[in-house]
Amino acid sequence: MNQLIDFYFLDITKKKLFVHNKITDDISVFAPPEYLKAILRNLFTNAIKYSKENGVIYFDAIVSHENVEVLVGDTGIGIPEHLKPLIFTVAPEIKRIGTFEEPSAGFGLIITKDYIEQIGGSIRFSSKQNAGTTFIVSLPLVKEEE
Repeated sequence: MNQLIDFYFLDITKKKLFVHNKITDDISVFAPPEYLKAILRNLFTNAIKYSKENGVIYFDAIVSHENVEVLVGDTGIGIPEHLKPLIFTVAPEIKRIGTFEEPSAGFGLIITKDYIEQIGGSIRFSSKQNAGTTFIVSLPLVKEEE
């Protein structure tokens, strides 16, 4: 996460965003590194895109016995109720312009969901219009040899 935060420093600075990362380096998930990077990158860039100036983006992880739930949240524009059922589809109305006029192709969450499911995980979200969105990604932990 720290690498992503560093990579998107200019975008974060342009919007005067506050980024809080509570994910520690000692969590290991069972996933190809390129999949994990793509998943986190897309969720993070969406959080940046849909955050208002002086907004907050946060990362957290909740570890259970076999999984970790990674939370990527923001205090941005949120998802209107009528779009929630369409969020993981190619419906044209999903393409929403960001708060600083950033374009959207409308495919990022579809690809993200596909990657997550390929590695045995799941994704869900909670959102309130004009109050932000939190994506919760459940991923399998690397199992320690017993």
